[in-house]
Amino acid sequence: MVYESVELLRAFDDGKIFAKIDGHGPQLVVALHGWSRTSNDFLKLVSTLDMNRFRLVRFDLPGFGESAPPDEPVGTQYYASAIDRAICELLSGDDAFGEDSRVILVGHSFGGRIAIRIGAARPKWLGSLVVSGVPLFRGGSSRSVPLSLSIAKFLASKGIIGAPRLDKIKSKHGSLDYRNAQGVIRDILVKSVNEDYSDALSMIEVDTFLIWGALDSAAPIDMARRALEILPRGKLDVIADGDHFAIFSDRSSLSKTIDEISNNRLGTL
Repeated sequence: MVYESVELLRAFDDGKIFAKIDGHGPQLVVALHGWSRTSNDFLKLVSTLDMNRFRLVRFDLPGFGESAPPDEPVGTQYYASAIDRAICELLSGDDAFGEDSRVILVGHSFGGRIAIRIGAARPKWLGSLVVSGVPLFRGGSSRSVPLSLSIAKFLASKGIIGAPRLDKIKSKHGSLDYRNAQGVIRDILVKSVNEDYSDALSMIEVDTFLIWGALDSAAPIDMARRALEILPRGKLDVIADGDHFAIFSDRSSLSKTIDEISNNRLGTL
């Protein structure tokens, strides 16, 4: 039977977070996008997965797409808890899913940070993880702090210059994501990029599949290899010519991995 795409927009967690839902299969796949992106990043999965077998839930993370930002600066644990509540709400409100339903959770970049947090919390509904391009460890960037920024931080600590002046200097030297972010979203970015996931990785009990672009400059491939040494049950698939967005530019790697997990063709890691 040919699946006719009918996208449903649904609110979760008292309207704090929205998701686009496609498909009507028994296997639930939840996708979490990267920083300053939206659920549309995973739209291609609707055409590459069999939507008669899968139900795809693409969240707009708080602060992006259809979902409003949090009221205050939060870290990835806030996002992980919000997604957990939303998935529990979805599972409990749909007769198609039983108590033994297991979710394939997919996360790219910032969404992967959240997926790792969820994996470490070991919710009952989690079946397996698929992550890509995730900045998992602090110190991944080789850029040195510009002298002018170091001086500005020192002057601000002494009360010689105010916060607006310091923020202007930070914007000049910050990453593109930092320069584009404003208000609470910028504060969330700063808080999140300073997180380290070494302990969280070691606590994940489910099979975790890493799909990485060999040319990823935002989250270098060495991060994936280091994560593989920490994960109790991990597997790494390297896309030779892939960059930070390899799972989207490569048409088959992500959908093939999801399909094989669902069919249990990959076995237990």
